[in-house]
Amino acid sequence: MSDHSSLSQTDPCIEAERPVGWRRRLLRRYRWLPLVLPLAVYMLVGTLEPDMSAGSSIGARGTRTDQKSQASELAQADCGTSYAVAYTIRITATLAAMIFVMPYYRSIPLRAGASALLVGLLGGVIWIVMCKLDVVRWGLSAVGLTAWMSLGARPAFDPLSAFAGQLPLLVGFLAVRLLGLVILVPLIEEFFVRGLLMRCFVQADWWEIPLGRVTVGSAVIATVYGVLTHPAEPLAAAVWFTLITGLYARTRNIWDCVVAHAMTNLVLGLYVLVWHDWVLW
Repeated sequence: MSDHSSLSQTDPCIEAERPVGWRRRLLRRYRWLPLVLPLAVYMLVGTLEPDMSAGSSIGARGTRTDQKSQASELAQADCGTSYAVAYTIRITATLAAMIFVMPYYRSIPLRAGASALLVGLLGGVIWIVMCKLDVVRWGLSAVGLTAWMSLGARPAFDPLSAFAGQLPLLVGFLAVRLLGLVILVPLIEEFFVRGLLMRCFVQADWWEIPLGRVTVGSAVIATVYGVLTHPAEPLAAAVWFTLITGLYARTRNIWDCVVAHAMTNLVLGLYVLVWHDWVLW
């Protein structure tokens, strides 16, 4: 990987020198489609996932022997299996959407600098520390708004308990989970935020703006997006999205944002797996 900090990327919108098929024509006609479709699929299919709020404590309360508790744990385990299946469907559907818009991704020169890895590593550490300090929850609880943070609570799914004694299922789910966490989500979210959302707040014909241009307004809207999509971790999201936008402004390279996002998510994933802190999963 190499740095090209002074170069901005163009957005060719699937231009081609030779006749193109229907898919490329569709992506060229609807310029927003490759930037919106994968994330929209990811979010919509995600609504099929079961509520894990009742099952996130599997194995966390010690041994319980009464029949009612045992039945409850069995129900939670079933819920966990349902979640794993639903999440796998979610990732499969998102991957299919990404393959559909692949000509767009390939039209943006793939390059990233080592600084993206460092920023992503720093971002992961910052996110973990801020979530553990839980400063925002203290502040919101003081004004009676703690429930607001629960709107964005993560599933907190514990695969080690849900798939205890089922190594193939455990390994399979972890592979799918890390694929979504480290590869798919960084790509689809960064292309939506940097490729569409930020440019829309610069001018109406956003596709005329080269990738890499950052204004004060577009930087603010990126941070607002991060806070609104992570209501359970608003302070961490605000700092992290501002940090990545700073990287974007410096390198003018959307792939740096994708790599930094991937590194942060990898740090979070490894932290969760090592420390079993499933609330960040």
